[in-house]
Amino acid sequence: MYDSIIVGAGPAGMTAALYLLRSGKKVLLLESDSFGGQIASAPNVENYPGIPHMDGSDFADKLLSQVTDFGADIDVTRVGGIIKKDDFFDVITENGPVSGKTVIIAVGVKHRTLGIEGENNYYGKGISFCAVCDGPFYKGKVAAIVGGGNSAVQEALYLSDICANVHLIHRRDSFRAEKSLVENAKNKDNIIIHTDSVISSFIGENQIKGLTILNKRTSEVTDITCDVLFEAIGRIPENNIFSDLIELDGDGYVIAKENCATSCPGIFVAGDCRQKNIRQLTTAVADGSTAALAAVDFLN
Repeated sequence: MYDSIIVGAGPAGMTAALYLLRSGKKVLLLESDSFGGQIASAPNVENYPGIPHMDGSDFADKLLSQVTDFGADIDVTRVGGIIKKDDFFDVITENGPVSGKTVIIAVGVKHRTLGIEGENNYYGKGISFCAVCDGPFYKGKVAAIVGGGNSAVQEALYLSDICANVHLIHRRDSFRAEKSLVENAKNKDNIIIHTDSVISSFIGENQIKGLTILNKRTSEVTDITCDVLFEAIGRIPENNIFSDLIELDGDGYVIAKENCATSCPGIFVAGDCRQKNIRQLTTAVADGSTAALAAVDFLN
């Protein structure tokens, strides 16, 4: 019987493990994919306080070593759900059920992708999902953003103060984003808006050098030069398997209190998979420590 089972070994989950272990608790860390989550694929991280430059995979490796040195048990397996018992939980995995007095859900999110042939080859080589994280690397260069919601337009506005030009590409004729944001984007001299348009292919062999854009209304094909593409077409939280026990919002994110407690006593949530406004490395590790200390209070 574990004091806490953590589902997901990204920065939030591993930080939660670290805090629980330092509190003398027995911890099992479950991960179905790669340790470190999305940050592990970041070639350079500059926005973590106290560490001006670091490699994302190196950060993930060091964090994993830290929690294993403190004694965390680790299992690489996929989780299929949680069953509540009288005073503990069974976490159902493909390797069989495991029991814990508390559970911390830290499964993160998946970014929606374009589904274009060869897209995977450009992750970390010109395709990014976070303008705040990676935008400063492209100061004075040309960026492109695809998407039509608030996030896409906000990132275009953010990048317009950093980059020489920003191409904002949206597949519909009007944006879902708030009218004021769209008007601000239209008033920026260095934001070029492409509506009714989709990206049909990438230009560049080992690094993005440009995009081929198809206008769906006119059938016109245009090549644009750019140094980076930010994909802002949404995120997919993977919380559905927990929906019978904890409350989710309309987009599938876990609804939680300030202490990261969910609607089910004994289950906590940390990181990008919970309902929140800002999803960054720093907010993930903050959630991990908050959820872990709340779990310690619950156990005590």
